Amino acid sequence: MKPLQVLIVDDEPLIVKELGNYLKLCGFTVHEAPAPSAAFEILERETVDIGLLDVRLPEMDGIEVLRRVTERSPGLEVLMMSG
Repeated sequence: MKPLQVLIVDDEPLIVKELGNYLKLCGFTVHEAPAPSAAFEILERETVDIGLLDVRLPEMDGIEVLRRVTERSPGLEVLMMSG
C-alpha cells in the first residue's frame, strides 16, 4: 500500500522539521513548503492526500492559500494550524 502524502506549509523551519520528522516516522511521505508559492509548485507535480497549512504565511494568508489549494485539489483534506 502506498503511503499517504502530506504537504506541510509553514514558514517556521523548526515546526516543519519536527512535524515532518514525526510524520515520516509514522510512515507518511512528506513534502515541505516554506511559502505558498512552493506549496503550489508541489501540488502541480505531486498528488497530495493531506495538507497541514499555517494560517500566517508570507506572500498571502493561509485562508487565501486554502481557497486556492481546494480549487486546484478539491479532494485534499486540509488541517489549518496556528501558533
